[in-house]
Amino acid sequence: MERSCPEPEGAPKPAVTALKKVVSDITQTPAGKCMVQAYGSEPYAFERFLNTCNSNVPKAESRFRDTFAFRTQFQLDDTLSAARKHEQRAAPLVKKDV
Repeated sequence: MERSCPEPEGAPKPAVTALKKVVSDITQTPAGKCMVQAYGSEPYAFERFLNTCNSNVPKAESRFRDTFAFRTQFQLDDTLSAARKHEQRAAPLVKKDV
């Protein structure tokens, strides 16, 4: 018997579509695409924000934009994140046992 994953519960599809449209200026950027991926890709990323706002698109948009600003400030969605840059800088300092 083959089982499939259930469809995600939460915000109705029209709300997801509406949120995607109002934040498309963000999600079209490389950092925005990384953020959507970090939150579970589509439609899950948008549903997360809508679920916390009872499917209120303007509130979800505000939270999405605030989250994007935070993630941008701390370079969480750079193609080479701050943590990875630190790891690369530290690599020459670590001696490997041969």
